[in-house]
Amino acid sequence: MTDPNTLPPPPHNSAMTGELSDGQPSVQLPARGMLRGAFGMTFLGVFIMLLCGGSLALTLWGVIVEGEPLGDYAVALAGAGVMLAAGVLVFLYAVMLGTERARLDLLPDTLLITRQNKLRLKQHEITRRNLIGVSTSSSNPTRYNQYTKCLAISRADARDLELFTNRTEDDLAYLATLIKDRYNLGLSDDSDWDDDEEDSDWDDDSQTS
Repeated sequence: MTDPNTLPPPPHNSAMTGELSDGQPSVQLPARGMLRGAFGMTFLGVFIMLLCGGSLALTLWGVIVEGEPLGDYAVALAGAGVMLAAGVLVFLYAVMLGTERARLDLLPDTLLITRQNKLRLKQHEITRRNLIGVSTSSSNPTRYNQYTKCLAISRADARDLELFTNRTEDDLAYLATLIKDRYNLGLSDDSDWDDDEEDSDWDDDSQTS
């Protein structure tokens, strides 16, 4: 993209949409849903909750209805309770991933990223001076020496961001290219795209870094 005030079309089959308002480009990323956006986490959370919930129900039935001593099942109840809580947390994380929608506003002096899901609203404001690089993979490898695909934003204050891990590689490359061209940044890793300071929980006000 040669003109920073233009907006090329998103990749083919992408659900993203873009618009120009007074020459300022913005991109909207719709929620991907619980199945497409967080299938593994959704299934794992539901499985743990059903398994542990069933175990708790059977144990309590024995104690309350059959009159068996509670002390005989104290350890089992505690373990099942902890695992049930873990399943709930996993499921809530899946809800956050699957229902998250986002908007990127590429303002002249600020990159504004707003992310919202069923549980919270978060906004990142990154000034041009604080924005030093963008790529499409994390800087740190996983235990299997693989790099997570995401929109990785490097900041001068060292508070780097890694966003949108559940988005497609084409979408990530498109976003990285838009940011690079808009703010004249270097583009690293594999985020070349073709057609085929401070983060804060945001209520009504936000701070600019």
